[in-house]
Amino acid sequence: MKFFIRYIWLFFLAFQAVAQSNTIWIEPNAGQWSGQAHQRIKIPKGHLYIDNDGFFYSLSNVADLYNHDHEEGESAEDDLFKEHHIKATFLQSDFSDYELVQQSKHYRNYYLGQDRSQWASKVFDYEKVIYHAIYPGIDLELYGLSSSLKYNLFLQPGADPTSVQIQYEGQSNLNLGENGLEIRTLFGSIVEKHPIAFYADNQEKIAVEFKLKGNVLKFVFPEGYDNSRPIVIDPELEFSTFTGATMDNWGNTACPGSDGTLFAGGISFGGGYPVTTGAIQTAWAGGLPGNGPGVDVVISKFSSDGTQLLYSTYLGGSKNEIPHSMITNTNNELFVYGSTCSANFPMDTTTAFQSTIVSSVSAETINGIKFSASDAFVVRLSADGTTLMGSTLFGGSDFDAINLHSASVSNPLVINYGDEYRGEVMIDDQNNIYITGTTRSNDIPLQNAIKNTLSGNSDAFVAKFSPDLSNLLFATYLGGDLEDAGNSIQVSSTGDMYVGGGTNGQTFMSGFASLYQGTPGSDRDGYLAKINGTTFQIEAIRWLGTASYDQIYFVQLDLSENVYVYGQSNGSIQSFGCAYANNGRGQFIAKFSNDLTTPLWTTTFGSPDGIINISPTAFLVSDCGLIYVSGWGGQLNQEHGSSIVDLCTTNNLEVSPGAYQTTTSGSNFYIAVFAPDMSNLSYATFIGGFSSSYNHVDGGTSRFDKDGNIYHAVCAACGGIPDGFTSTPGAYSETNNSSNCNMA
Repeated sequence: MKFFIRYIWLFFLAFQAVAQSNTIWIEPNAGQWSGQAHQRIKIPKGHLYIDNDGFFYSLSNVADLYNHDHEEGESAEDDLFKEHHIKATFLQSDFSDYELVQQSKHYRNYYLGQDRSQWASKVFDYEKVIYHAIYPGIDLELYGLSSSLKYNLFLQPGADPTSVQIQYEGQSNLNLGENGLEIRTLFGSIVEKHPIAFYADNQEKIAVEFKLKGNVLKFVFPEGYDNSRPIVIDPELEFSTFTGATMDNWGNTACPGSDGTLFAGGISFGGGYPVTTGAIQTAWAGGLPGNGPGVDVVISKFSSDGTQLLYSTYLGGSKNEIPHSMITNTNNELFVYGSTCSANFPMDTTTAFQSTIVSSVSAETINGIKFSASDAFVVRLSADGTTLMGSTLFGGSDFDAINLHSASVSNPLVINYGDEYRGEVMIDDQNNIYITGTTRSNDIPLQNAIKNTLSGNSDAFVAKFSPDLSNLLFATYLGGDLEDAGNSIQVSSTGDMYVGGGTNGQTFMSGFASLYQGTPGSDRDGYLAKINGTTFQIEAIRWLGTASYDQIYFVQLDLSENVYVYGQSNGSIQSFGCAYANNGRGQFIAKFSNDLTTPLWTTTFGSPDGIINISPTAFLVSDCGLIYVSGWGGQLNQEHGSSIVDLCTTNNLEVSPGAYQTTTSGSNFYIAVFAPDMSNLSYATFIGGFSSSYNHVDGGTSRFDKDGNIYHAVCAACGGIPDGFTSTPGAYSETNNSSNCNMA
């Protein structure tokens, strides 16, 4: 049997100023931020806004506070949030008449808050903006040049260059020196390089200099000039002494479109238009009102070859949200499941099943992102991203969607870094929407429930919604008397639901013990439950466990609707029923009959020492029966996962002849393809390069399509390492231009 695997691991800067060919994009204000700024440009540490009378630099260290380098017990709360706002006012100028030129092929959509008048769709970027007649006879042109910005002043015959006076406010220091005008900030210097000037009609140079008087900059011509000829004055802005590059963003989830396009979801750190100048330093509050911008969901759609960004969509309210899982239908409409604490999460409140946040419990997750509450959200986006076709919240008075693990809440089922953001969204042929996740609320909405109460610290939940997310068709708890997690859900052709996850204790759905298949192994086991899609009754519960830790992370169905699971174990799972037989390794795959009564085969894979090597990220059983798995492992999981993964590494994993990457740094992604019914390992490779960067995913699901292509979001090249992840020639962006991580 033939198979192929195509890598759709696109290293991109979905929300950066510097993208393909180092283009610096100018983004117009279509209502996505408040204030008088016409445009903004992403620059190192923040944004440059262009408003009614000049430039406004908004800089912060927000991306440095959300990082993966906190020690155990330490959090972003121990850091200080710093902002610096500098205003460069062109005195007595008029920036009202402008022209945007060289439109991008991609566009952005903004669904921020519940006020539809503030939403913006199809906001194209531009390479250049021209401001006409900022002074009589003087135009200003602004555009990017590699990693710097340039603005040119075009003087028509008779125009007076001495009318151009730029007043600076808010900077730490202002100095005219050897390199030009140095504007000192909390984060480094912005240098306005010494200008050059020339006659526009023949490029003949003219002597020109800066003159700084107090905080006002002027242009002077020591040798004079011919006022009857057109003149160009040509300064350049550099950010070369900044400690970082453009804004941090993390990868959480990805999925394919029906036409092979890639949808990637993550979070981005950014804020709106600033209103004050000077340096601001506060205690960081994770995006809660008054203390910084926090994080919003960001979704990008790429062409199938990865060379073009088709659109980017921002999704969120005034507080924090994170995407956990995505999937598309045959029309390329996108369904997103995640967690939010924003009371004004974007939706039509007249049609949403649940339009208000019920949760009122605050916590900070291990990676430093704060939530003042947490409800699940589900949204449906049109194929072009311009229409929010449906949106709802789902939750109760405690934490929902997030499988909470924090300094104050110990969760024995959060094993890997990012496990807080597990859960999955699926759809059926009628576009009904299914989600599973984890809840700590004793009052989530229920419908046709199998289990009506929360009986432990946390339970898994399963919910089914109508296609427009206005009606809840089914919702139930699944769990026992301690902790339970819902990690994965699949839906059969008849609408039956198969839910997999982890359970702590031996009382999972104990009222249905007569339906148990297999027996509990220890205090932490994997479970697999079948729920009838018509009667909403539970039909079978399959245990998968040893005397040690085991957990199911993904569920799949084949064409015959046999059921497969993929997970982790540090016990001694014994292989049976297949030729690729390994015992006691750190990752397992198992196959069961449709009714879960019959185990058909089980095996494990990983390094021979039996340690857990990877955190599972994607799983597929193709129409040909090929079995695809992926995951990541290494240093970050050792440092920020539980003690069970203290030895986690991708060293000593099996690779195949002709693998894309045959050696590993120990902290790479791993992809393997097994022949039908685990007859052999057909292909295996590492992905991610050889640097010391801790490549990983911040929770969430990625997916293979049925042709074996993998669509994967990655939090890559952390620490600003430029070669910290494998990228391909011609990709939308081949480098990491952030001081920390980029989604890849």
